[in-house]
Amino acid sequence: MQQASSTAGADAARPKFADDPGFHREIKRRVHEYFEHSGLSPRDSPRMYLKSAILLLWFVASYGLLLFVATIWWHATLLSLSLAFATAGIAFCIQHDANHDAFSKHGAINRVMGMPLDVLGA
Repeated sequence: MQQASSTAGADAARPKFADDPGFHREIKRRVHEYFEHSGLSPRDSPRMYLKSAILLLWFVASYGLLLFVATIWWHATLLSLSLAFATAGIAFCIQHDANHDAFSKHGAINRVMGMPLDVLGA
């Protein structure tokens, strides 16, 4: 009985926002218009693949240098920071888009690119 009242209290504490389907619709319209006028594809962009390759190489290089080269504590600290930033880049720039099916028009590519940190063990 106590849990039910605490759950109701938590729901009451959540902020509530008015529905605004017009804003979302307008943003989608403008994005669609941009891709239509620019002639670019919203998916399978060569720039996206290049950025992904750079981020994955950055991750592997940081990890390899940390594992095999760093012998002084400040080398390890700098390489650990580099590895952390590469990991964040992979999560935000590759996995995020892939998990929203925005990386590629092919579902299999989106699934594979949606899990690189899982595969790399990060």
